[in-house]
Amino acid sequence: MDTYFCFIPLYNEFIERYLVKSNHTFTIIYIYLLKKSVNKETIYLQEVADKLNILASDIIKALEYWQDENIISYNQVENQVEIKFFNFKESNNDLKNDKNSSSNNKNSYKTNKNTKNKVEKNNIVNYSDDEITIYSQQEEIQQLFKLAEKKLATTLTYKDKTILIKLYQHYEMSLEMIAFLFTYCIENNKRNLSYMEKVAIDWHKNNINSIEKVESYINMYKNDFKQILKFFKLENINDSNIKSKEYYMKNWILSYKMPLDVIEVACNKTLKAIKNPSFEYTDTILKDWYNKGIKNLNDLNKKLNIQKDNNIQNPYNNGYYGTNKFINFKQEPLDYDLLREMEIRQLQGD
Repeated sequence: MDTYFCFIPLYNEFIERYLVKSNHTFTIIYIYLLKKSVNKETIYLQEVADKLNILASDIIKALEYWQDENIISYNQVENQVEIKFFNFKESNNDLKNDKNSSSNNKNSYKTNKNTKNKVEKNNIVNYSDDEITIYSQQEEIQQLFKLAEKKLATTLTYKDKTILIKLYQHYEMSLEMIAFLFTYCIENNKRNLSYMEKVAIDWHKNNINSIEKVESYINMYKNDFKQILKFFKLENINDSNIKSKEYYMKNWILSYKMPLDVIEVACNKTLKAIKNPSFEYTDTILKDWYNKGIKNLNDLNKKLNIQKDNNIQNPYNNGYYGTNKFINFKQEPLDYDLLREMEIRQLQGD
């Protein structure tokens, strides 16, 4: 390098038109890159990111922003960036247009703010560009972005950053929890942040807010669900059919807080009563026990005085609903409430 300048030419128009309204991080990036360009220094993306302690993706976003403003053009080849800085042409017309544009932006912001409020009423989380900018400057969010880029081995997009901010701000996930989320999804070959957000929403709805609870929740999917399916002799059921049963199984474990041995008794009673693995019928049994304060197998035996399974008779073995050559009509749908009433009466010896 032949010459190293002690100052850089920062146009008054840049200060008047851009410095006061642009993202501060973008402005810092612009000035630093202008300094390197004036001194004819080679610009390496990662080197600049390390120097400014920001993400490489933020530098690219800043370059795209300034290019859209028509004050630079740039070309990226892998880690190296070539930038051309344009001279400013001051004109009253440009300033007037800029004021009009600023006015329109304010109106647009009001519209977006109103839209945001409407969206939030429908339980859909949304952030304005200004909010994203503010959050992105927080130290914890910067750490989160770096963690995501490292774990996912990718440069974050604007949408990615928005999702990460939602995980941290709205769903109140700690960095440790989000790191666990990354690991869990990656181990299941899911690297898309939109998919990870769905997993996070499910955890949030079920009050899964610690690593211990997450591990227990994942174990429920891996082991408890499989065990319940075995109770019903449905070990070979495919994943798409399991999805339709998840609501009931989660309800039994998370809402009713029933242990597996009690769920097994309910499954066996269902198979004896109607000969089919009906999750709906089993749910009526477990809900009834839950309402009676039954929390374990001992409670069940004490309160209902349950006999051994081989002594429990099927209340439907009464001839009325059997299938034989004399009956050729279609059977009516089962009345689960009636079945439960008949079964309870039988167990209590009425």
